[in-house]
Amino acid sequence: MEKLIFVFLIFTFGICLSHAEVKPNELPKNQAQYRLGSKENPMKIGLMLVEPFVVKEGDVYQGLVIDYWKHISKGQDWHYVFIDLPPNYTKAIEDTANGKYDLALGNFSTTAERMSLVHFSRPFMLNRITILTKAKNLNPLIIVIKVIYSIFKILLIVFLIIGVVTLFLWSVQPKVDVRPYTSIFYDTCVSLLGVVLETKFKKLTFVTLIVISLILKAILIGSITSTLFNLSLSNKDPFVTVQDVSGKMFVVVKGSSFAEKMRALNARIYEYNGSNEEAAAFYARNTAKYDGYVSDFALIFKYANQFSNIESNLIVSDFNVRNDNLAFVLNKSFPFRTIFDQKILELQDTNLGYTICSIYVGDEARNCVM
Repeated sequence: MEKLIFVFLIFTFGICLSHAEVKPNELPKNQAQYRLGSKENPMKIGLMLVEPFVVKEGDVYQGLVIDYWKHISKGQDWHYVFIDLPPNYTKAIEDTANGKYDLALGNFSTTAERMSLVHFSRPFMLNRITILTKAKNLNPLIIVIKVIYSIFKILLIVFLIIGVVTLFLWSVQPKVDVRPYTSIFYDTCVSLLGVVLETKFKKLTFVTLIVISLILKAILIGSITSTLFNLSLSNKDPFVTVQDVSGKMFVVVKGSSFAEKMRALNARIYEYNGSNEEAAAFYARNTAKYDGYVSDFALIFKYANQFSNIESNLIVSDFNVRNDNLAFVLNKSFPFRTIFDQKILELQDTNLGYTICSIYVGDEARNCVM
């Protein structure tokens, strides 16, 4: 009986060790002779601490990619060590390529240059790169000019229609009325002001043009309203076209792939040596010096609210710098790449991947299903 209890305890203890995170000081010195993922040679997993992808509270890690990792590693009998990465994406890629880490988890964008150093898993999320910026103040003079221009366009259309209708009526009018076309055009314009004229021809002109004028008045009011509404929205965003970005100065995290993407748009770059959150806070404090902070949409949306106490006019620009893919970074000798891709596909083919993403990125979860 005592032997059975002893066997049971050993078996239970073995199960508890499966998928366990191993502390770095517990690692044996000579690991190369052991299988990767074994207790003697656990996987070294670098974590880029960027909320909501990876969040660390004490010694506990949470976040979108941590939940993905739990699903991928489930049932694989892998042991692993979590190691905090420095907030430099280029260095993290290079260190993974050099074997310091077996894989790296976080919001890593896939690029051709990086693929020459490491392998990427199947993308787990489609990503939109955008800009955290400061809303433009509406210039009253520009508003007045645009409204006047809008009115002018409508009035031009009105007079063109009056001219065409008057020309038609002039061509079919009784031959007794031999007034010139210019005189009839003048009378029709007067009719639009509400002056009812006496002859049948003038009454017909008035009825025809008053209907047209009512329609055009509705168009005019709609056009002015639309102009003011568009101004209230679009004029707040300083980046509408590529030309708006060209020559401007933007903050990016040092080592981020976003630097080259912005340079491709002829923008100037300041590489901040720190985390994404620190870079966003730095921009919020220096909006007079820089034109925006470039990062993933999910992060930009979060920081726009988080740092509104520093700069109340922070907004998420509608300008799409580029769409790219987020994936896990794998050392080229990593032997479990196929398992990673299969497990990510399982997440994307079921509702589980969408559910996980919904917890961390809300509406952007639709980009986790490909």
